[in-house]
Amino acid sequence: MGHAAGWASVDDDCAVDALLRAREEGATVYDTSDVYGLGHSQRLLGRMLAQVPRESVSITSTVGAFRGTSVNAYCSLHLQAQVGFIEHL
Repeated sequence: MGHAAGWASVDDDCAVDALLRAREEGATVYDTSDVYGLGHSQRLLGRMLAQVPRESVSITSTVGAFRGTSVNAYCSLHLQAQVGFIEHL
């Protein structure tokens, strides 16, 4: 519906630092969603991933909650676009 769910005012650099610290402490799986900050969490995760060996972490994501420009959130082209975006993180 165009609302950024699950997001608050957090400094982007602090958020990326927290993701990196979690990895240093042993985190290997990161979960995100298309609605967290309307994709902002995924972009921050991408910034973190650019700084670590990609094979050292796994990414999970809920998709389909944000319908974007599709008729509905589960339109196959919309889901493929979201999964394609995540595969490039």
